[in-house]
Amino acid sequence: MDIDYAIRKDEPHKITDTSTPEQILLYERWEKSNRLSVMYIKTKISAGIRGSIEQHENVRELLKAIDEQFVTSDKALASTLIMKFTSLKLTGIRGVREHIMEMRDIVAQLKKLEVEMSESFLVHFILNTLPPQYGPFKISYNTHKDKWSINELMTMCVQEEGRLMMEQGEKCHAETSFSLIYKSDCVGNGILSDGLYCIFLQNDTAHNSLHVQTGIKRCVVKEDSSTLWHRRLGHISIDRIKRLVNDGVLSTLDFTDFETCVDCIKGKQTNKSKRGATRSSTILEIIHTDICSLDMDSHDAFKVFKAEVEKQYGKQIKIVRSDRGGEYYGRYLEDGQSPGPFAKFLQEHGIVAQYTMPGSPDQNGVAERRNRTLLDMVRSMLSSSKLPKFLWTEALKTAVYILNRVPTKAVPKTPFELLKGWKPSLRHMRVWGCSSEVRIYNPQEKKLDPRTISGYFIGYAEKSKGYRFYCPSHNTRIVESRNAKFLEYDLVSGSDQFRNIVSDIDHTESQPSTSSDRLFIVHNTPQVQTGVERTIDEVQPVIEVPQVVDNIP
Repeated sequence: MDIDYAIRKDEPHKITDTSTPEQILLYERWEKSNRLSVMYIKTKISAGIRGSIEQHENVRELLKAIDEQFVTSDKALASTLIMKFTSLKLTGIRGVREHIMEMRDIVAQLKKLEVEMSESFLVHFILNTLPPQYGPFKISYNTHKDKWSINELMTMCVQEEGRLMMEQGEKCHAETSFSLIYKSDCVGNGILSDGLYCIFLQNDTAHNSLHVQTGIKRCVVKEDSSTLWHRRLGHISIDRIKRLVNDGVLSTLDFTDFETCVDCIKGKQTNKSKRGATRSSTILEIIHTDICSLDMDSHDAFKVFKAEVEKQYGKQIKIVRSDRGGEYYGRYLEDGQSPGPFAKFLQEHGIVAQYTMPGSPDQNGVAERRNRTLLDMVRSMLSSSKLPKFLWTEALKTAVYILNRVPTKAVPKTPFELLKGWKPSLRHMRVWGCSSEVRIYNPQEKKLDPRTISGYFIGYAEKSKGYRFYCPSHNTRIVESRNAKFLEYDLVSGSDQFRNIVSDIDHTESQPSTSSDRLFIVHNTPQVQTGVERTIDEVQPVIEVPQVVDNIP
């Protein structure tokens, strides 16, 4: 079957009542060839461009439609070739013969696009692309009376290239511990002279590296070795050496012998940067944890936390990510991990443990960064209040309480809203460390006794709706109460002349939480992912751990 018959022949007249048997046979032959050709071409068109090609039943029209999709602009192609032609320079990566042949190929392509270049212009242009060491050769041509053809120029340039190689080969550099073994190929012959093997290399061999006999630690390396210059210039990158060659600072070098430098790897290896992170889709899918000091019991604190959050939210913790500290990982032996109590607890409950690599805290960056945020807030609150530093744990609990109720850069909603489903109330928030007049419950209070005691606000009650105060003059220095007057502006102004007493509104929605907080880290995704930075037990083991987030009506 002549399948391309319909492509080579015009469509014959359609069959009519007056058609002869020969005409009928001819049309049937063409119609069958046309149908098969169209079907075959359509099966070869990729699905990505099939919809952009018009449908035709005539094979010639179909081929024309396909050709129109891939037509190129001669003007654009000519501009591209001219830019490539004018930017070519002879470097040490290839020889002068290949350089001239590439330029001739570009000229031939431009000629097909009706962009003519005279042979004389091409000769002068090629000479201008040669590096500075060809300077005497250029002067010789300019003073020569006869004009060279392209072939003559190529011959003369190749000879000049060989002469330059011989001149550079007269210089040598001795190394005491360099050897490069080629796969059973002889790269040259030489003689032993003055304790060194002088190798005579041919032009088509790797003339920048030498192979010596086993046990011989001496060799001769030619001056145009890129590996040699890489070591001379303090192990700078290959790209910088190429720039020196292009700028004419260094003569033409051969980069074919340049391989991976192990000394560069040993001296310049850096840690890989972290790229992105896999986000979880539900709460408690991954927990990020860290501690502040080595004397904290992360195991007991996590057991309390796990039981509480899984009971409150009806979901299971799936992954726990931490560093490789002994409190989390256990010990590392030659045959692998020797799990500690925390790691064994995770294994018993089917929780996947993810550990950071040694010296890579960025792999647990969520917890590490939250550590910094919390301590920054604690330092600022202590500095502003002028309270003693032993109250830092109270400041830390307050910082956690606040961060659960404010948005972050990554997530516009607050952790409280993402967990509870409604926005938190901030009407009960007070300045940490501000002076306060606190009314405490005292059954033995007399009628003429003061109704309040002086103190400082240090946080929110963990299991009651009220506040915590530091009262240095009272028998119990830390007390809890819901009835207090907060002198917030005394702390801000620093002057007794400006005192604005802020009354505590006695409404349920303005009261603080009835439960303590742990910090939840929420990722920047439409779904919620939470993690624990640290529990209150981890900060100060003597403090009781209550619920996760408060339940403000």
